[in-house]
Amino acid sequence: MAVFPLAFAVWAGHYSFHFLTGWASLVPVFQQALGRLGLNAGTPDWTLAALVPENLLFPLQVGLLYGGYGASAYLVVRSARAEGKWWAAAPLLVWLTVLAALTILILGQPMEMRGTLLNSGPGGAP
Repeated sequence: MAVFPLAFAVWAGHYSFHFLTGWASLVPVFQQALGRLGLNAGTPDWTLAALVPENLLFPLQVGLLYGGYGASAYLVVRSARAEGKWWAAAPLLVWLTVLAALTILILGQPMEMRGTLLNSGPGGAP
């Protein structure tokens, strides 16, 4: 249960990239679709997809991750203190720290590079 806030923050950080970079692309998609149906909806403006500055995305993702990490750490420590064994929180706090650090490392990669270490050759062949 204590890992849930961090897991949600990882998902929200990743999804925020897709949502913030792609939400405005709905306009040119509909313009192009209506144009193919013979309705004049104007020329699709594909630059709308870049409305959110790219240099805003990573700090937002890291902020979400820090929030989830802090909430998870709080739940772990609170649970351990309730049992009277505050030191029992140490292993899970280390694990949460490793997960958060790895997530920052992955989110810092360009979207095209995430997960490519698993694909060592053309077509995915080793």
